[in-house]
Amino acid sequence: MLQTWEFESEVLGIENFVQDGRIIARIIRLEKPEYFSFQAGQFAMITIHGYEPGENRNKQLWRAYSICSSPLQGYIELCISIKEPPSFTHFMNENVQAGGKMKVKGPYGGFVLRENPEAINLIAAGTGIAPIMGMIRDLALRRAKIPLRLFYGYRNSNQHYYSEELKEVVANMKNLGMLTIASREGPNPGHVQKLLEDFDFTGDKELEDTYICGPPKMVDHAKEIMMQKGFPKTRIYAEKYD
Repeated sequence: MLQTWEFESEVLGIENFVQDGRIIARIIRLEKPEYFSFQAGQFAMITIHGYEPGENRNKQLWRAYSICSSPLQGYIELCISIKEPPSFTHFMNENVQAGGKMKVKGPYGGFVLRENPEAINLIAAGTGIAPIMGMIRDLALRRAKIPLRLFYGYRNSNQHYYSEELKEVVANMKNLGMLTIASREGPNPGHVQKLLEDFDFTGDKELEDTYICGPPKMVDHAKEIMMQKGFPKTRIYAEKYD
């Protein structure tokens, strides 16, 4: 079991995603201490100086966010959806800028890559791409040779996180295939489950691993589809967020 740490980290950079004049998500890159180790797909607990939960939902001081970066990269990256006030993410959006500080605890979680599958299916919706992105980056840096398939659903182009980086990774990794779908724009809108239903999976499904991350209903439906396609329940790993 990995050790956990608690530390203060400098914000190295922020990428904002804007829709209708409002910031709807932020990708935040944090300084990573040399001693901090984790596995791709794990999450960290985050808080900010001055934040008081008060009557906010769950009254939690610390909030959990998946790490989008690989352990081999020299920073910690988070992809965070910004909720309406009162919320932790609204407070963070108003008070955290590059050069500021955030408190980090972790790592936590068992949503991590297993050893020696013959192929890997990665399924994400919305900011559920966060731990999946950490896995993809890690697999790319480790020069994984097995077949990799990414199925990624998002609402519209404003919420298509990591779109340019993913195109670049796919271009450089011939063993990584990617299918994406938008639910609220384009000629054939739909959800990521449609991609799974329409895809012709080949290979020995008993020896493949599947990782799913997104809203609870999407995760449950995607898991059901993959089992109907012949993938064993014991090799389907899921992480839900709300």
